[in-house]
Amino acid sequence: MSELTVVEQARQEALRKRLEDGTLSPEEYLADVSHSGDKNGLYGQFRVMVHDKDGNLVSETVDHNVITDGGRTNQLSQWGGIGSPVSFTKLGVGSGSTAAAATDTVLQTELTGNANRKTCTGLAGGSVVIVNDTSIPPYRKRLDLEAVYGLADGNNGSNFRELGLFSSATFASGTMANRIVLPADIGKTASNTITIVVSIYH
Repeated sequence: MSELTVVEQARQEALRKRLEDGTLSPEEYLADVSHSGDKNGLYGQFRVMVHDKDGNLVSETVDHNVITDGGRTNQLSQWGGIGSPVSFTKLGVGSGSTAAAATDTVLQTELTGNANRKTCTGLAGGSVVIVNDTSIPPYRKRLDLEAVYGLADGNNGSNFRELGLFSSATFASGTMANRIVLPADIGKTASNTITIVVSIYH
């Protein structure tokens, strides 16, 4: 690991702590970290919101992901008209805690309590759209994808720790575009709903 990588990781950890203690807003955190984002111009953020059965917000976690080599290759293939590029609208969740890496192709321990991975929608169940995010420089295009794990979800009783977007809804198949390992386990129960919003910036 290079010295620059160690320094950057320490800087991002300091930013994450400020985010957690409320001295840095999610928007400021995103703008700062995105300056050192993936070299291909892609940057991804996961927002994980836990609500109780009455709809009250219990917790919210915001953190950035790692774009995988598969995600990068797919993007370049789209630009170059190579092969058959795919879309990444299926969200997988897992319990693995090994740090995310660009070489990851699968989640470490994917949860399979549901019949398939979740198919994402746009925000609040709407259509998926690309918007101009001009809130904080550098200005970017943004794509938001949302998946909801409800009270009767098949993964109740499991911990959510790792997340990733895939090209296929079928477990153990498809290309994984990105992966994140959350700072701590988030327990899924029959008394809570977990909403996950993946924002991709370019």
